[in-house]
Amino acid sequence: QNRRVLNRANDRRRFNVAVSRARDQVWLFHSVQLEELNSKCLRRRLLDYFLEPELPPEEIYEVDISTLNRLAAQKQRYNSTPPHPFENWFEVDVFLYLREKGVPVSPQFQVDTYFIDLVIESEKGKIAIECEGDQWDGREYFAKVWTKLQMLERCGWTVIRIRGSEFYRHPERALEPIFRELNISFRRDRDWAIITTEKEIRS
Repeated sequence: QNRRVLNRANDRRRFNVAVSRARDQVWLFHSVQLEELNSKCLRRRLLDYFLEPELPPEEIYEVDISTLNRLAAQKQRYNSTPPHPFENWFEVDVFLYLREKGVPVSPQFQVDTYFIDLVIESEKGKIAIECEGDQWDGREYFAKVWTKLQMLERCGWTVIRIRGSEFYRHPERALEPIFRELNISFRRDRDWAIITTEKEIRS
């Protein structure tokens, strides 16, 4: 079946209006395959983007754990800013705690225009960890964070929010949702913890 190639200025305006009016997400239903459309047609370009969206590269920060542990242990650390890329010392503490347990975690993980405090990549998918302090940062900041978390959940991420007051009272209890999501259990051996999966425990 012959289809007119849509690539005129008026066609571009129509497509732009149709796509840009969506507030949160766009669902594209199609009855044709990519190869059935002309390479210059806007329909093909739009379908191609939905099938393989072009996302900016993820920036992963390498962190010197020994240096970070030394800085985090300083008594006057709150008088200085935490090392790059961390935004606050709460993020540093959660990061170091998870690393000590053997959990591979990355700080300030960028997705599109958003930065996530901490991210764990597992076989199940990606886990976004938001470290929330106990102070109110304003309605605008709350709305921005809420929009980010909704976007991540729609994209299939698992989102876990950690409260500072709970973490500093009971760190393992505060991080239990993370361990549960990773299917990790802990058994004590002398003074240190060994990470084991449930499968290993049963065997």
